Amino acid sequence: MKFSYTLLKKILPDLPQKDKVIEVMNTHSFETEDASGDVMEISISPNRFSDAASHVGIAKELAAVLRLSKTGIEEREREVEFPAKLSKVSVRVLDSKLCPRYSARRFKLGKTGAESPAWLRSALTSCGLKSISPVVDIMNYV
Repeated sequence: MKFSYTLLKKILPDLPQKDKVIEVMNTHSFETEDASGDVMEISISPNRFSDAASHVGIAKELAAVLRLSKTGIEEREREVEFPAKLSKVSVRVLDSKLCPRYSARRFKLGKTGAESPAWLRSALTSCGLKSISPVVDIMNYV
């Protein structure tokens, strides 16, 4: 998977230089290669996909290996607040043994013909993704 060094640096400000990150990842965690520009190609094994297949997951891995503070990561995870005015979504789980936890959220988006912000398009491009529409782009970013 492609990961942006700049996005990792935003999540984990104390991150060392890109070449040092690649060396540390190769030594301790995942096979990592330097791709063009800002991008790193990180090979994530299937058993680690659930926790490491995101920029936040890789940042947590690096924080543990490099013994860096995770406070920036935890603050970033709590950063998003949703307006209470949106109507709630009702979900009914028919068998709680098969599905012990389920969550849902309704989002109301503005104009669908609008273009994603430049920072979002740039973040997606650095990860090897193409900007499609605001809805698709935000899902890819998340």
